[in-house]
This record gives sequence, C-alpha cells and structure tokens, in this order.
Amino acid sequence: MRHVIITLALLVGLNLSAQEKKAYHLEDGRVKVEQFYPNGQLQQVSFYWNGVGTGTWLKYDEQGTLIAQAEVKNGRPTKVIRFENGITTIIDRKKNSITQIKD
Repeated sequence: MRHVIITLALLVGLNLSAQEKKAYHLEDGRVKVEQFYPNGQLQQVSFYWNGVGTGTWLKYDEQGTLIAQAEVKNGRPTKVIRFENGITTIIDRKKNSITQIKD
C-alpha cells in the first residue's frame, strides 16, 4: 500500500510539472495572463476585462522572439500581425484585408 501511495504521488507531481505554467496580474484594471513554455520562456501575454479578451496580445517562440501580435476587442481579434521568415503579415479584420511586407 505504501508503494502505491508513493507511486501515485510521483505521477501527480510529474503531471503537474508537465502542465503549462501561467501567471496572473492586475494591470490597469484588467487581468494580464502570462503563459510560459516548459523551458520557462514567455509564450504569450493576453488581457481580459470581465472575462472577455481585450487589448494587445503578444505571442513568442521558444527562443523569446515575438512571432505574432493581435489587437483584441470584445473577445475577437480585429488586427493580427505575424512575423515570420523576414515577412510581416498584417491581417485587418475591420478592413477585411491582408498585407505582406518584406523586411
């Protein structure tokens, strides 16, 4: 019985450490959520007001390079900017347009 309890405790501990880590902060009256990769690097920053997504959201790769930015209003992205292989892609949902800019 003792071995079973120890084994269960180890499995629960491994499961918790493998899960995504998040940090919550209050910033300008909004909840700021920071998600991290298993290596500890920041993965995403997002904001919520009364449980609804808002503001500028940022997404990073595992090396810490910004790969996407989104303007979010009422829980929906209105503008998304992606940075990939020297090309910046801007998706503007208000104007229903896509623009690519080569860096």
